[in-house]
Amino acid sequence: MNTSTKELTMQIPCNHLIAFIKKEIILIISSLNHSLQIWNCEQNSLLSEYDFHNDIIEDYIIKKSILKVNLKLSQTICYFSIDDNCQIQLIRTIDKHMNNYQHRILLDIYVEFYYSLNSSKASLVIYDDNNPIEIYNDIDFLSLPKSVIYLSNSNSVVWVTDTSVMIFNPLYKQKIFQPFPLIPSADTIQYDLIHDNYSSVAFSGGLGNLLACIIKAKGIVDIYDWYYSKKEQKHVSHHLTHAQLDINIDYCVFDAEHPDGITLYCSDGKHLYKYNATMLSCLIASKNLVSSETILQKPNIHLDQFLTYIDNDQNLEVFTLNDNYKLDFHLSIQSIKEYYFTKNSSHILVINRKNLLSIYSLETSKLLWTTNEFEHRKLQIHSLQSSFILLCPQTKQIFQIDTKLFQIKILIQLPIACLTSTLISEDRLIILSKDQTNLIEFNLINRTLTIQSSIQLNSSKSTQMYSVYDYLVFHTYDNQIYLWQKDNKGLKQLEETSRLITKDNQLVLVCTDNKRIILYDLKVKSRQIAHLDDDAGECEVLCLSNTNKNDNEQYLFIICSDRLLRMYRVSNGEQVVKLFINKDLYPFIGILNDHLLLKVENR
Repeated sequence: MNTSTKELTMQIPCNHLIAFIKKEIILIISSLNHSLQIWNCEQNSLLSEYDFHNDIIEDYIIKKSILKVNLKLSQTICYFSIDDNCQIQLIRTIDKHMNNYQHRILLDIYVEFYYSLNSSKASLVIYDDNNPIEIYNDIDFLSLPKSVIYLSNSNSVVWVTDTSVMIFNPLYKQKIFQPFPLIPSADTIQYDLIHDNYSSVAFSGGLGNLLACIIKAKGIVDIYDWYYSKKEQKHVSHHLTHAQLDINIDYCVFDAEHPDGITLYCSDGKHLYKYNATMLSCLIASKNLVSSETILQKPNIHLDQFLTYIDNDQNLEVFTLNDNYKLDFHLSIQSIKEYYFTKNSSHILVINRKNLLSIYSLETSKLLWTTNEFEHRKLQIHSLQSSFILLCPQTKQIFQIDTKLFQIKILIQLPIACLTSTLISEDRLIILSKDQTNLIEFNLINRTLTIQSSIQLNSSKSTQMYSVYDYLVFHTYDNQIYLWQKDNKGLKQLEETSRLITKDNQLVLVCTDNKRIILYDLKVKSRQIAHLDDDAGECEVLCLSNTNKNDNEQYLFIICSDRLLRMYRVSNGEQVVKLFINKDLYPFIGILNDHLLLKVENR
C-alpha cells in the first residue's frame, strides 16, 4: 500500500514476509511454503524466485545479506546470498546433522560453528562453495554449556557454563581456534543475558570488542572489553564496569563512545531508564562525563571549593568550578612553597621560597599582609575559621594571626619540644612531644596547657597525627595505626596501613595487603570492610564524598594500579560500581562542589 495515496499497489499470497531488501523490494516465503520470492511492490513484479519443489521451508535466519533456510523433508540447510540486482543466489547446501551436532552458528558466509548442549567440545568448518576445505574438531570449552550466544559484531561465540564465560574468536591468519576465558572461573555464573556492542575506538586503541553480561533479577550489569593483543600474542580482556541498578532488568542495551563513556539503556518492562556508567552514581537521565580543563600538574582540593596546583615555575594557581563544569581562574601567586586556607574560605596564607608569610583575600585576590618574622623558622600551621595558628618547634612558641587586624600574637611558650600537632576543635590544639611519650592539650581561649597522657607508640621514627571526631589517630612510619581517646587509657592498635584518609567522623585505612579497606565511623563506633579484587594492584588514591542529602550516605572512591575507578558505600563497605574511564587515568580523585574530578595522564 502507498501510504501517501492510500492506494493498494500489490496483493500476493505469502506464508511469511522475511525482510525489506530495499525501500520497495521485499523477500517472502510463498504461500505453499516451498519457495523464496523477491518482489517489487511498487511495480507489482516478481524479481527473483528459488523453488525447493516438493520440500518445505521449516525456518530461516537472515543475517546481513546471507539467508539460511532449513528444509524439513530433506533435512538439509541451504545458504543464499542476494546480489545487487536483487537476485537470489544459492551458496551451498549441506546436511543438517553434521557429526551429530545439534546446533550450528553461521559466523560468516564460508564459516560455521557446530555444537551440542550435551558436549563440551565443538567444531569449526570452513567451506569453499559446497565443500568443506578445513575442519577444526575438538574445540574444547572444558564444561557443558548453559547457553551459547552468537556475537554478531565480532563474528564470535560466547560459551556460558555454570562456572565460566568463554569466548571463541577464530583468527584465521594466526590459526587460533581455541576459546579463551572472558573472566576467571567463579563458583557460580548467574548471567542470564549476554550481548555485544560494536568495536569502540574509545577503548583499547580501537581493537576492543565490548560485551554486556547481565543478571536481570539482581539489576547487575557488567561490561567487558576484549581483543587479541598482537604484542602478547593472545586474547586479553578487561572488566570495565560493574553497575548495580535499582530495577529488575527486563532488557538492556548500551553505547560506548568517547568522551561519554558507557551509557546503559534498561527496561524493567514498564519504563525505560538511562544510566551513565562514568558518573558518580547510576542516575536516570544523568549528564555525560564532561572534559573540563587541561592541567599537567597534580591538583589538590581544599574545602571542597578550591582546586589548586603549583606549576613548574613554583607559582600557585587557584581555581573554582562554575555551573558549566569549567574551572574559573581565581588567583595566581608566584614562587610558593606552602599554602593554607581559612575554614570560612575568606583568606589564604602562603609561604614563598624565601620563607616570607603572606595573606591574600580570596574574595578580591589582593595581597593584604606580609611578614618576614618567620624567615628562618620551620612552622606547623593550622587553619581556624578566620585565623591561623602557627607552632614553631625551634622556639617552642605558639602564635596566632587573625585576618582582620593581621597581628601576630604569641599565645604561649611551650615547656617541651614538639614533634607534631593537630587541632581537635576550634579552641583546642593537641601537641605530641618530640620523644613521642606525652600528649599535651593547649586551650586556645584561656591559653592553658594540660598534660593529657603518657603514651608509647613503639616507633623510633616520626609519626603523623590526625584528629577524627574526639579521637586522635597516630600513623607511624612502619605502617602501624594507633587510636587514642581522651577518656580511655592507653592506645588501641588497628590494622597495618599503607595509606589513610579522614573526613568528618570517618577514618579509612588501606591495609598493607592491598586486599582490604577498613571503614571506621568513630562517632557511631562502626567498622566495615571493603574488599578489592585480587588483580586490582596497589591502591594509589582514595577520596570520601560528602554525605548525600537524598540517601544520607557517604561514598568512597578509589583508583588502583589497574586504573579502574571503584565506588563503595561507606555504611556497609559494599562496592556500588567499578568503572572504566580512560586507560591513562591518573591517580587523582577530588570532590569539588559535590562533583567528582578525575585526571587523565598528561592532560
